Amino acid sequence: MKYTALIVTFNRLGKLKKTVEETLKLEFTNIVIVNNGSTDGTQAWLSSIVDTRVIVLTLTENTGGAGGFKTGSQYICEQLASDWVFFYDDDAYPYPDTLKSFSQLDKQGCRVFSGLVKDPQGKPCPMNMPFSRVPTSLGDTVRYLRYPGEFIPAAKEGANKQVISSQADSLIKISRIWADFFPANTSNQPI
Repeated sequence: MKYTALIVTFNRLGKLKKTVEETLKLEFTNIVIVNNGSTDGTQAWLSSIVDTRVIVLTLTENTGGAGGFKTGSQYICEQLASDWVFFYDDDAYPYPDTLKSFSQLDKQGCRVFSGLVKDPQGKPCPMNMPFSRVPTSLGDTVRYLRYPGEFIPAAKEGANKQVISSQADSLIKISRIWADFFPANTSNQPI
């Protein structure tokens, strides 16, 4: 299996260093890092990395997280041969056994997996929980606030990794990641 890591960063060099350090320990075929217009020395540091797996894409302005993932996804679809792509920000990183655990999952009929993101205390991060059903109306939103379990699946043991992965051909079939799904951070300030 060919695994690619896709990391998006903007002005969080300290966090990025830890993320890249942990990512380099794993057997990713490629590690694509999108520098989303950082002005804090990120580009100079990225240029110093000596690892043939690392590919740095540099944007001149911050296009927000979704814009960075869109740019990286397009590059991966057009330039790399990958079976699975792992998406994560500069403040998240995979556990040491991520690829081993992922390789043991039954992926039959699956195109996308979403990992359980945990905070430094080991608790699930509510803002990173995937929806099993997205609220589409005011009534749904109120119901979500009262009964979130109807919209957010329970965390399952074995799927508790800090990354989201997607089968590469799903990216090609979708052929785009819409930046307007998420508000762009256009203030040039870290979120």
